Formats: sequence, structure tokens, C-alpha cells
Amino acid sequence: MKESPIKETEIKIKNPNKFDLELSFEVALKKIRKWKKCSIIANFLGEYQAESCESNKSKTASIISTIANELIENAIKFTDNNHRNIKISIKERAKTIFIETENITSIDHINNLNSTIENINTQKNKDKLIIDKILENNSDEKSNSEIGILSLVSHFGCSIFTHVKDEDLGKDIKKLTTTVSISNLVPT
Repeated sequence: MKESPIKETEIKIKNPNKFDLELSFEVALKKIRKWKKCSIIANFLGEYQAESCESNKSKTASIISTIANELIENAIKFTDNNHRNIKISIKERAKTIFIETENITSIDHINNLNSTIENINTQKNKDKLIIDKILENNSDEKSNSEIGILSLVSHFGCSIFTHVKDEDLGKDIKKLTTTVSISNLVPT
């Protein structure tokens, strides 16, 4: 199989290694395979970050939990079978929250995800994009619908970008970092 070219989406961050808050951990997939454990991790990240807010703590926790849960579930679903760990992070800098997952996945998945992100960035009507994706998935036998990612942007106004690390991990797989950034949650 010929290796597909990888497109990358990225937002440039000034001083990317300097955050006001950074909480990260890595976990073996066999420890979080049950979806309930994904929810527990996502809820922890939401509650942890919400404690920094002076108001709307419950709403902030819910939004962060929803975003984190979607990213964690996607990382689990699309991690290569021979690489069974994922990394989960929440970071805050200059009134922006970044929620990230890092996993080893196929080049095809990376390209599909980046194509979806490109569509998100060029389509003004996000709800229409979701409906079109539902119709497309209904007519296709695809296992990577990416409707959850589309919903995050539509419902929360967040940005999504990816970064691919160029490491020799084997044929047709790469290390992918998927990041969602949201700016309207951090108190002033």
C-alpha cells in the first residue's frame, strides 16, 4: 500500500511550551476501554478546570467534559492495535483552554480527520455540514463518521487542529495530536 500524503491543520501559538495550567496523563487503553471510564476522565478534566471560574462552573465543567469525552473516545476508537496508550491533556493560556489527545493512528484516519477539519474551516453553515455528513454516512458504510467533531464546533464554537509527529512507528501509522481550543470559557 502506497503511503498517503498527510495534511496537517494547525494553529500557531506564541510560546507553545508556556501555559498557565497544564495537566496531562497517559493511560493504557486496556484501562479505559469501557466508555464509563472515558466519561470519568472527561468529567474530572471539566470539574478541575471549572474550579478556576468565578461563575458558570457547572456550564464550564459540562462543556469541557463533553469536548474531552469526544476526543478521548475518538482516540480510543482510532488508535492502532499495536500501540495501546493515549495521552490526554488540558491546558490553559491567555484565556484559552486547550484539550488534547495524542495517539498512534493510521494515515488514512489522519487524512479523513484533516479533511473534515478543512470542511469545518471552509463551511459557514456548521449545521448543514452535520446534516450532509449524516446523509453521507447513511449512504456509506463508514466507521469514522466524525459527526461528534462537527458537533463540537457547531455547539461550542471551538477550533480543532491536528499535529502529526514524524516518527518511524511503522508502515502507514503516525503519532497524532488532536487539539480543541475554546476561548469563551475562561474568566476575565
